[in-house]
Amino acid sequence: MSPISFKIAAISLWLGQMDFSTLEEKFTGIWRRATNETSLNALTPELIEKWASDKRLINPVAKLADVGAFNPTPCIVLTVEDGKACFPTIPISGDENYHIRRKQHDDQAALWDKVEWFMPLWLPMGEISKLLASVQHVTRERALDLFEYHTSTLYTLAFQAVCIEQILPLARSLKEIAPLAREAYLGAYSGYWASSVGALIPAIEGSLTRIVSDLGAKATSAEKIDHAVNRAIETAAQLHFDRMWVPPEVSGKPAALYFPG
Repeated sequence: MSPISFKIAAISLWLGQMDFSTLEEKFTGIWRRATNETSLNALTPELIEKWASDKRLINPVAKLADVGAFNPTPCIVLTVEDGKACFPTIPISGDENYHIRRKQHDDQAALWDKVEWFMPLWLPMGEISKLLASVQHVTRERALDLFEYHTSTLYTLAFQAVCIEQILPLARSLKEIAPLAREAYLGAYSGYWASSVGALIPAIEGSLTRIVSDLGAKATSAEKIDHAVNRAIETAAQLHFDRMWVPPEVSGKPAALYFPG
């Protein structure tokens, strides 16, 4: 083989090897390089574009942007031929705003524990804030009474109808039981409350089972709950970052409150 042919073959082999590196791996490599810098605040679009070019990403364009469907996150958004990536420019841990939001959510969790319940589905945040404010400075017994009062004024006949007809069909894990929920709703308010609720229990359990269907049959209840919560966090992260690639530290459970509103 001539020297020129050998060089061409070597270059072809090298370029072929580059193809084995996926876009996600290249984005991950850029992020690892960013975390080795003295501070994420020191990142610039020009630096991200250079690192993207070093990894032979095609037509890299980077720009500063506040990204987020919830609380906006300062980022550098990198756009290349085959996709987009989002690199936060604030610390993944130790960020003051993160800790403020975390304390707010911990305080809310303590109030939900006080009334022995959890964040209700599909209720306006303004109404939830009123409920939590009412139980903040009272005894547990009084808090439970206030909770019963507030929920009776929120989960009204009309609101339940809206949930069944407009919201339930949009939930992938629940849309299959929408007809059953409709019948149970009509039955409950026709005097058959116990049987209507009893019919819904196995249907809801089946929906929850579908959510964690990728787990093995031997998974414990705690593992199923963790799995469902982690999937919810991942979905929220995808919505927040407009389904761009983001570092796993941001989209995973340790950063669950990295992006709340």
